[in-house]
Amino acid sequence: MRVAYDARHAARGLGISTFVMQLARELVAVGGIELIWLGDPALAPAGVAGAVRVDRLPYPVLDGPVGRALAKRLRVDVMHFTGNTGWGRIGPVPSVLTLHDLIFLSTSVHGRSARQIVGHRYERRLIDRSVPAADVLAVPSETVAREVSARLGAGAAPRVVHEGVAAPEGVSSSAVGIRSAGSRPYLVAFAGRDPRKRTAAVVDAWRSLAPLGVALRLLASGGLPPDLRASLEPDRLSGAVEISEHLPNHELWRVLAGALALAYPSREEGFGLPVLEAMAAGTPVLTGLAEVTREVGGDAIIMLDERDVAGSIAASVRRLHADPAYARSVVERGRRRAAEFTWRATAEGYLDLYRAATLGDRRAPR
Repeated sequence: MRVAYDARHAARGLGISTFVMQLARELVAVGGIELIWLGDPALAPAGVAGAVRVDRLPYPVLDGPVGRALAKRLRVDVMHFTGNTGWGRIGPVPSVLTLHDLIFLSTSVHGRSARQIVGHRYERRLIDRSVPAADVLAVPSETVAREVSARLGAGAAPRVVHEGVAAPEGVSSSAVGIRSAGSRPYLVAFAGRDPRKRTAAVVDAWRSLAPLGVALRLLASGGLPPDLRASLEPDRLSGAVEISEHLPNHELWRVLAGALALAYPSREEGFGLPVLEAMAAGTPVLTGLAEVTREVGGDAIIMLDERDVAGSIAASVRRLHADPAYARSVVERGRRRAAEFTWRATAEGYLDLYRAATLGDRRAPR
């Protein structure tokens, strides 16, 4: 089977980038398809059957006539759109569309970057056409499947394929108490300007932990609200807070593996991959405010309290810090849970969807 693979998001440094890269590697490894990479050829994994440079084109071009003509020219069996947008009408070959979440349907622009605002507007404009045009609609969680059916109608018929997780070799950490011995323990969080990330609540929780001497690491590829960044500047200069906007993948995992806990109080996610990443790294995860983090994390997460987010983060960190046996039990539950999600299973799920797309009854392209 010959598959055209939309890799426009491969270099964007977000969770969707991890999905695009990891899935492509596993699709190549699992065999049975010829993968044609549509994006920056320099980012294509070894083993792809071909690569077409489209990253220098304006982003929407692949979703229109140029993309349809390219699919015909490449003689592919399936087109896989990997990032929320696809053809606005039925194309010349079957297509699979991955819809990661419906967060972009929100009209709020408060705290969002210019790229998010523009991107979300484009996705909102196209979704009513791209979903019906896709032969198969894929989503990463049961949570998103329910949201899609509720907001777009039962006819959308989303198919769930979970994402996977794979820690780099050598990043498996020891128990929390041992890991923190001899060094300053720290709380880690994925920060962002987007209010749904609740970065301010993490900072408030951390400030209440001052008597424990716990530091704070903010992974801020999504930026920080300017006022919050300014308030943290004295702490950054003193070394109590470290803000990292862009980290190489292995360094990101090292930071996760060294943390006392990951605070992940986001209230809206499509999958919440950092939950699994922290668990795979051997780090307790404080989360559960977004429904999907409960779906993905299961009984391995430490639940936060919606009524007192900062207080529940602080209380959980105090217990982890004071009770190494409890911390070790949380770590082991997390490792077992993370082991249930593999990128190989994700790739096999998508292979099934590619086959389903080619076997479906299609209307004639318009």
